Amino acid sequence: MNARQKEALGILSDYVPVFEAKDFKAGTWSSPKREKGVVILPYFSFSPDVLEFERSAYDSGCVLSGFDWPNWMESDEARLLLESAGAVEAADGEQLLKLVTAHIRGDRFSEGTLAEAFESGLMLRIARRAGELLKAA
Repeated sequence: MNARQKEALGILSDYVPVFEAKDFKAGTWSSPKREKGVVILPYFSFSPDVLEFERSAYDSGCVLSGFDWPNWMESDEARLLLESAGAVEAADGEQLLKLVTAHIRGDRFSEGTLAEAFESGLMLRIARRAGELLKAA
């Protein structure tokens, strides 16, 4: 594990207590509304904790630059990580960062992608696994 990856995994693992908190909520969906003849579609408003996490993820290198995440999300590796029980819990550091990148960047193109990753428990599982990898390093 290189220093960049170690720092990024450390940031992820720091969020375990935040994501585990009973009152943690990723955010809320707005309702569609009409204002002055314009329809405003629903959108997701992230909680302050998630906004801080997203900023930290970019700043620390958890969001990989130059990574072709859209194609990777179609790969067997990504499908295995997202669909197989226990796969995230056995993932290596690079795979965790790929998942984080794909969900954060994916939310820019498909709103709700990151919210679903929190609601499904995926982001908490990623953060927990990052902590396990750091302890083993």
